Amino acid sequence: RSTLMSFTLFILWLVIQSSSVSAERAYSAADLKFAQEQIMKGQKLLRAKKYREALPYFQRSQSRVPDVKTLYTLGAIHTKLKSCISAFEYWRDAQKLCGGCDFQDRISSSILRHTDECAGEISLQSLPRAEVLIDGQAVGFTPFNQRLLLGSHYLELQATGHIPLRQRIELIRGRPFLLDITLEPDGPQLGVSPPPFTSIESQQPDETFKPDRPLEPPQWLSPEEVTQADSSQTSYLKITLYVTSAVMAVTALSLYGYSSSKFQDLIEERDNLRMTNSPVVNSDLRTERDHTQTMYHASILLGSVSAVTLITSLFLD
Repeated sequence: RSTLMSFTLFILWLVIQSSSVSAERAYSAADLKFAQEQIMKGQKLLRAKKYREALPYFQRSQSRVPDVKTLYTLGAIHTKLKSCISAFEYWRDAQKLCGGCDFQDRISSSILRHTDECAGEISLQSLPRAEVLIDGQAVGFTPFNQRLLLGSHYLELQATGHIPLRQRIELIRGRPFLLDITLEPDGPQLGVSPPPFTSIESQQPDETFKPDRPLEPPQWLSPEEVTQADSSQTSYLKITLYVTSAVMAVTALSLYGYSSSKFQDLIEERDNLRMTNSPVVNSDLRTERDHTQTMYHASILLGSVSAVTLITSLFLD
């Protein structure tokens, strides 16, 4: 009997080990290699700021091997492409896949900082605690705080023994939706507590992606740092070009005005001294004329450079 029990335990151990191995190898080596190659190609394009060209590489990697950081990267790319809704949806998917992982704070920070154009805040409080359903999907329990896409949504609050709240809400940019409500009791089940809080986003997902080397997102993917740095550098460069263009334009106008006035003076002086036929005077006039022509050509050159500089600054993004 003891031998039979030992054999049974051994078989059970083999089953557990095989199941853990199969779970750990949810993706083949070929899948992981393909995902790594696609991400490396995409990151090379990102460093060259070719965001639209890089997008398909990360999408192919995500379709083969789903990963939180790849979803975050896709959201960041859409932020660079000024596609707020797509960025928001990718980051929301990343939150769901991440659960309570270490990357959660960065994703939440990116959503708060870069989705104001297309998403708004919703805050719900209820007595008693109630399950929250938005557009027919259970998303958690009150107290509930989240960002949703702007526009119309269907909200439901359900608590055992209470009449559910069902209403359509409208999220408007810059105006958070706040609701603090006491649900009305329904029949003899008054006082029954709702089930314990098990937020969908707080559930830890299965470990599905274990490459040999972690795929850290490149430095540019920190929108809260790099986006501000890019914009500040661009602003500084534009201001520098504006100032340079203005200085050169003022200098060119000054030289042009002085040379034009000097030409008129030289013409008048030449006409007045023609009767004298003095070779010394004529030589002095020719020297001054040459200097004046040099200033005139310099003013034309400075004006052209100023115009090119101004046009360049206008095309900076």
